[in-house]
Amino acid sequence: MLEPQFMRSPNRKGVTLVEILMVVTLIGVLVTLAIPSYSWLRERAGFAGCVSRMRILHIGFTTYMQENDMIWPQLPQGPGTKFADESAEWEFWYNKLKDHGVDRTQWICPSDQFANSGSKEDEKDKYKSSYVPTAFDEFPNTAFRWKQPWVIERGGFHYKDQGANLLMPDGTITQGPAIPSGL
Repeated sequence: MLEPQFMRSPNRKGVTLVEILMVVTLIGVLVTLAIPSYSWLRERAGFAGCVSRMRILHIGFTTYMQENDMIWPQLPQGPGTKFADESAEWEFWYNKLKDHGVDRTQWICPSDQFANSGSKEDEKDKYKSSYVPTAFDEFPNTAFRWKQPWVIERGGFHYKDQGANLLMPDGTITQGPAIPSGL
């Protein structure tokens, strides 16, 4: 039986230009297929980081209430106690929970591009948050009486078709309704 000429030379060394082009083309196709899944993975990782931080907030609020007769942290009331700016209100929340295992990084969602922008040394950006705590009255156990979220994410940072994350009294994270894009 006759064999093709390229199979007859057992001492053949190197690769042909066609083989190199085939490998480069195959790598290009694989990279093209991998890029969309990379953005999906990055989005899922941001969502998982957000859920983790909200659970840390739940632990902080729970331990705060256990040490304070089950009373939710109260914002200052009365004349002259209005917060001049948003940063002052976030400073209040940071200070209330910092002794309960919640540092300032836990208040920022990894997917919140606005809150993650700016230099860390800038004092103006020191107090900001991706999450808004609910205000409850000063009576014991009020935070547990209703199925009202304890913390609400300021925006739907994760998926276009789902709303913001909500931290519920039992520690679960649910998602609120999405806001239609035309409003």
